[in-house]
Amino acid sequence: MSPHNKGHGRKAAAVEDSSTAAASSEADSIPAPAADDEYVARPSKRMEVTIALVALVATVLFFFAAQGIELRREAAPGQIDARFWPTILALLGIALSTSRLIVVLTRPADSRVDLEVVQRRGVAGLLIAIVLTIVYIAVWSAKSFSLHLFGYVFGFNAFVFATPFYLAALLYLFGSRSWKAIIIYAIVTTAFIYLVFGQLLRIAL
Repeated sequence: MSPHNKGHGRKAAAVEDSSTAAASSEADSIPAPAADDEYVARPSKRMEVTIALVALVATVLFFFAAQGIELRREAAPGQIDARFWPTILALLGIALSTSRLIVVLTRPADSRVDLEVVQRRGVAGLLIAIVLTIVYIAVWSAKSFSLHLFGYVFGFNAFVFATPFYLAALLYLFGSRSWKAIIIYAIVTTAFIYLVFGQLLRIAL
C-alpha cells in the first residue's frame, strides 16, 4: 500500500471514530423513557388527607385509652404511673397528625414517582391484617380464660396466649417464611412485653 493510501485510510478511520463518538454523546444526552404510568403511583391529595385524618382519630382514641389503663396501685404525688408514657406518646401523635393534616390541606400532593401502584394482593393483605387485629383485640379483652381438658382446668392469660399467634400470623402474612424465625420472634416479643409492662410497670395486661 502506498503512503498516500495509508494517509487516506487514517483520515477515514479518524472521521469514523469522531462520528461514532458524536453519536454516542447524542445517545447519552437523550433522556431515558419514562416509567410505565400503569405501575407508577400518582399523587393523591385525597389519600394524604385520609391518612392524616385516620392518624389523628387513632391517636385521639389512644389518648383516651391511655387514661383508662387499669392501675394496680396509684402513684404517689410527684411519681409517674403506667399512664404517663402512653399519654405522652398519644399527645405527640396528636401533634404530629395535626401538623401533617395542615400541611396536606395547604400544599399540593406529594409526588410518588418512586412508588408502585398498590396491587390487589396488597389490599387483600391489609384487610386480612385488620380482621386479625380485631379478633386479637376481642380475645385480649377477655383478660383470662380457662380450658377444661381431661378433667383438668387450665387457666390462660389472654394476652400471653393470643399475642404469639397474632404476631406469627402477621409475619407470615407479610412475607416471612422461616418458621424458626417466626416462632422465636413471636415468643420473645410476647415475653418481653409481658415482663416489662405486666411485671415491671405493673400494667394489667
